Amino acid sequence: MNRSVSETIRVLHVDDEPDRTDLTATFLERERERFAVSTATSAAKGLDYLAAESVDCVVSDYDMPGMNGLDFLEAVREKYPDLPFILFTGRGSEEIASEAISAGVTDYLNKETGTEQYAVLANRIDNAVSQYRSERDLRASTERLRKLYGGITDAIFVLNDEWQFTHLNARAEEILERTEAELVGENVWDEFPEAVGTTFQQQYEKAMRQRVTVEFETFYPPLDVWVEVRAVPTEGGLTVHARDITEKKERERKIERQNARLETIIENAPVVLFALDEDGVFTLSEGRGLEGLGLEVDELVGQSAFDAYAGTQVVENVRRAIDGEPVHSTVEVEGRFFETWYRPVENGAGTSDLVIGVAVDVTDRKERERELERQKELFEKTFEQSNDAIFLLDPANEAIQRINDRACEMLGYAREELASLSPEAIHPEDMEQFTAFVEGVIADGEGWTDELTCRTKGGQRLPAEISASTLEIDDRTHMLASVRDVSGQKERERELEERATAMAAATDGIAILDANGEYTYVNQAHADVYGYDDPETFLGEGWQMCYAAEDVAAFEAEVMPVLDRDGRWRGEATGERRDGTRFPQELTLTALSDDRLVCVVRDITERKERRRELERNADLLSRTQELASVGGWELDLRDDELRWTDEVKRIHGLGLDYEPTLAEA
Repeated sequence: MNRSVSETIRVLHVDDEPDRTDLTATFLERERERFAVSTATSAAKGLDYLAAESVDCVVSDYDMPGMNGLDFLEAVREKYPDLPFILFTGRGSEEIASEAISAGVTDYLNKETGTEQYAVLANRIDNAVSQYRSERDLRASTERLRKLYGGITDAIFVLNDEWQFTHLNARAEEILERTEAELVGENVWDEFPEAVGTTFQQQYEKAMRQRVTVEFETFYPPLDVWVEVRAVPTEGGLTVHARDITEKKERERKIERQNARLETIIENAPVVLFALDEDGVFTLSEGRGLEGLGLEVDELVGQSAFDAYAGTQVVENVRRAIDGEPVHSTVEVEGRFFETWYRPVENGAGTSDLVIGVAVDVTDRKERERELERQKELFEKTFEQSNDAIFLLDPANEAIQRINDRACEMLGYAREELASLSPEAIHPEDMEQFTAFVEGVIADGEGWTDELTCRTKGGQRLPAEISASTLEIDDRTHMLASVRDVSGQKERERELEERATAMAAATDGIAILDANGEYTYVNQAHADVYGYDDPETFLGEGWQMCYAAEDVAAFEAEVMPVLDRDGRWRGEATGERRDGTRFPQELTLTALSDDRLVCVVRDITERKERRRELERNADLLSRTQELASVGGWELDLRDDELRWTDEVKRIHGLGLDYEPTLAEA
């Protein structure tokens, strides 16, 4: 019968006795038609064969010249850590078995007389290869699922602070089974009353109340759906990202069931070695792991496992192993956790009279695994879900280890190009502050700053907010930094400052000039003062357009020095309109911190004319009073300005320099 490539099991048998290798190959291929057995007469030749050919399982003798079976096993494990390896030896002993298990042997079998041993060997090979292939297929399946989940589009909906829907995307309509037209303006708790009092309400209210992002997974029975939710507080509401993970949950449960069935029996070097007879009495007990239990080597020998560990899972494990069932279990003994393997050794009659076991103290490993898993989940979640630029840095080597797409987009680099840059290339003007920030993060475990800028590939400097934390990767401290471009926010803040300063200075014509004296902002009143219809006419032009040449020279000689010294100047000047006419003006100049200038101007032509008219009237009245010996006073209702003639002051016995107030009149 022809054997397909997918069904064939390729076996390499290594033994220094050619007759035995040929005999073994013959019997194995007779036991299993899908076996294809190749042979080598030394460990060195076996290694050469492995380097050139594909092999599913290695079967090796122990006692061979040059390199024995254990040395051969160690050499194989260096290059092929998961390849099934069975030690098939005529020099069996508990010591050799223990060393083989320590070196990572898949199975151990003593050579016997008779052909029955080949049936046993064929069965061991079949089981080892089946498990090896299943684990390999499971890893491939898991990777395919991971790639599939990465492409799923999130559902997004927005709630205002009254819990009313303001927006839904198409995916949200699908999950909620309602259209945007049906939900916008409606209260989420009224439309989905089954969610009241559940994780949804608790987490949404927490996000809204505390202004923090919340993430959770939960099941919503009315829609029969599992969702992964990320709720982000926004200005006046909440943005919710929801992903339907129902299929993912089902696949995860299936994978978990597969993992439970396919867990390997031997996958770690042992710490405690033990053996039990058919009555559950210890015949071997050794290893440094005994110290954690307060035991000496062989102290348990002669004792019954059923008595020594009564009331623990150990009793059930031993009973199952004696009954012929391989057992893999993690048990708690004396406050320590041990991962244990029990392998029954058949006596040829279908029962077991010996159980060989390995127990590994995994207490510290369990704690490390939990911490590593937490770090890994945090790391992947940050990269996959963040809308900010993310950098993974190795501070010791000043190297960028990993970046996300947003980082490339923000700085304008291709991924490989950006990853090759040093931090100094991104923060050339701020390296001193950047170094201090990194040192602070490493010392405190986390940090935040808004005092750094990032230089893009095109040379633009972007103001940035950076939050960072440390994490351990391969026993090295790394820094995970989230970088947000806040140039838009900074620009808005600057505009607000400019507008507020200008409005506080005056309510007339207002303009803002840059450090070069060119207009960047002009209001309509300012344009009207100088006879222009459109304020944009001024933008990009110098202030000199509003003054005659002699007035420009006077400004530069008299006003600018005062402005540079005091940061402010106020006084009267003469402006020039678009049509060339000149007019008196009251002018206020205020310097900003970034060398820009706020200008407030008022046309005082009418005020000047009124003052001249008042002065003429006052002179006429004074002359009249002198002739008639009467006094008079005048109130300007437009300025609330009160004036007495000299005759009134003389009548009241006051000095001519006395200035009356409106309250005294």
